[in-house]
Amino acid sequence: MKYLLYITLLIFSLSCVGTTIKPIPIANKLKITDQIELIFLTYNEEFNLYSDPRLIKNGVTSKIKGYDDDDQYTGIDSINIKISENKHYVKMDAIIKGYVEISDNERWLHENYQCVIIDIKKSKVVWSGVQKCDGEWKGNQWISHEQVEFNGK
Repeated sequence: MKYLLYITLLIFSLSCVGTTIKPIPIANKLKITDQIELIFLTYNEEFNLYSDPRLIKNGVTSKIKGYDDDDQYTGIDSINIKISENKHYVKMDAIIKGYVEISDNERWLHENYQCVIIDIKKSKVVWSGVQKCDGEWKGNQWISHEQVEFNGK
């Protein structure tokens, strides 16, 4: 009886070890470094935009704190996403887009354009803005209209 119990426990533990984890479906991904990728889980064909961004660092996937997954989208062109020279930050659009129901027969498309800067190491939004989205990285600084808008480390 004792051996039967041991065999049953052994079979159970082996069956648990053999289970597989379902991979995360990825709509698109951008390589930041050899160990870091920015991925998007969802693609909206009507808007031609991506949403649900995640950072994969050394094989571990994490949400981005401060980025609202429900209503925010981004494109993936170099105009929408720019990686800092030191690879510590990502600037990306955070477009709120969706329909507002006016009546049973009418709805309007609502869009609100802004951008965010994400600290890659912390997986966290560290800056957001509306009018300072066009610009470029100079080292660890986001420069827009010849002014420093974000000064990273």
